[in-house]
Amino acid sequence: MYKLIPNRRDLGSHVANASFMVAPSAHGRGIGRAMGQHCLNEARRAGYQAMQFNFVVSTNKGAVHLWQELGSRFSRRCRRRSITPRSATSTRT
Repeated sequence: MYKLIPNRRDLGSHVANASFMVAPSAHGRGIGRAMGQHCLNEARRAGYQAMQFNFVVSTNKGAVHLWQELGSRFSRRCRRRSITPRSATSTRT
């Protein structure tokens, strides 16, 4: 499942934001890639000029690798074991 929304209201509404979730039992089946590609296409179709993912958990190597393959550039990486805003990777696509 994924959710596509504006990253910010008003002056930031031209930038899309999305959050994703894949069930652990479905990992490795290409579902994340299919959702990512679909989401990027839907964002373009909806008229967004950019996509920003505020957090990708840095220990989720599969997600980091996937977003890099789909063209994301990571602007910052914080490495921690707990899932907090500091344990996430900030990215722009």
